[in-house]
Amino acid sequence: MNTTINPTLQRLMKMDDEEYFEILSNTAFQYLHGVLLYDKEGKKTLWRSRYFWVWWSRQWERRNKILIAELYLHQLYDTPVDDDLANWIRSEYMQTHSIQKLNILPNRLVLASSFSSMIKAGIV
Repeated sequence: MNTTINPTLQRLMKMDDEEYFEILSNTAFQYLHGVLLYDKEGKKTLWRSRYFWVWWSRQWERRNKILIAELYLHQLYDTPVDDDLANWIRSEYMQTHSIQKLNILPNRLVLASSFSSMIKAGIV
């Protein structure tokens, strides 16, 4: 996984790198489970796919940018953050990245590379 959290969001939410990557990973797992409900091997293959993680990270970063713009968070860059503000931003962040709000599917490159891996491994 090659992604970094937006430093502004991280500071505003009082979230460390470990917590951020845990949320990102858990959401990816929930997403794969929802999209490939009965395809256990497909889930495993995509989970291990570098292409999936690049795609997922880009989707995550895109939603981060949308959240920053919609809430004007860039204006809070130097503002001290109290716990109430941090909790509100976290709540908005979690809603933005919730599985229920996602209406996305991996692109052709992600699926083709994963399917190719499954064929090479003799799974398909």
